[in-house]
Amino acid sequence: MKKIFIISTLLFICCIYISICKSQNFSINNINLLKNELDTISKKKLSINSVAVNEKGDWIIFFGDMGFSFIDMPDKLTKKITELNKSEKNLKDIDFFGNDSWLIIAEKNDFFGHLLPQNITNSLKNINSHRRNITNVCSSKNKNIILFDKNSYYKYGISEGIKKKLKSLRKRNQHIKDIAITNKYWVILYAKNGLAYYNIPDDLSSKIKEINNAGKEINKIFFLKDKWILIFDIYKYECNF
Repeated sequence: MKKIFIISTLLFICCIYISICKSQNFSINNINLLKNELDTISKKKLSINSVAVNEKGDWIIFFGDMGFSFIDMPDKLTKKITELNKSEKNLKDIDFFGNDSWLIIAEKNDFFGHLLPQNITNSLKNINSHRRNITNVCSSKNKNIILFDKNSYYKYGISEGIKKKLKSLRKRNQHIKDIAITNKYWVILYAKNGLAYYNIPDDLSSKIKEINNAGKEINKIFFLKDKWILIFDIYKYECNF
C-alpha cells in the first residue's frame, strides 16, 4: 500500500508540474509576423475587426470588410472563411473556445461555428432568428459573453463584477461597444470613451489613459494569453509585443 501511495503521489505531482509548464510555455507562433500584418493593415487605414489566438498559439486577423490573415488554421475554418470572402460577406469577429472549437460572426448576425458549447449555439440562434445585430463574442475558458444590439447580452460563467457593470450600463442605456475577458482580468468599452476594467496589466492601463487623454476613441481590446492589442481610431493599434 505504501508503494502504491508513493507512486500515486508522484504521478499527481508530475501532472501538476506538466500543467504549470504548459501554461508558462505558451507562446504566440510567429508573433513578429502578426505584428507585421497589423502594421500593414494599419498603414492601409483598414479597420482591425478581430484578432484571436487558438490553444496551439496560431493567430488570425479579420480586417477591412472581408480581409483576413492567419497562420496554420484548421482546414474546416479556412474553407469557411474563404467561402465567406468569395461571397463578399463582411467578416466581423472570430473567437476560439478550446478543443478545436471556433466561431465566426459575419454580416449583421450570421454565425458559423464548429464544436461550440450548446448554450452559445442556442443564444446565437435566438439572436439570429430575431434579426438582432451581433457585435461581439468573447470567450475565456468557461467564461462566455455575447453582445448584441446597443446593450443586450448573454452571459455564462462570468464574475459578479462584470455582471454588475453590464447591468448598470444597460440600465443607463449606454452603448456597450466591446468586452474582453481572461481568467485574471476584464475590460468593458462603452459609449465613446467609457471604460470599466478590473486587474488589467499596468502597461495596458497606462496606454489606455494615454490614448484617452489624447481624445482618441478606443474601439477594441484583444487579450491573447499574456499579450494584448488595443485598437483605437478604427485602424490604429498599440500592443505589448
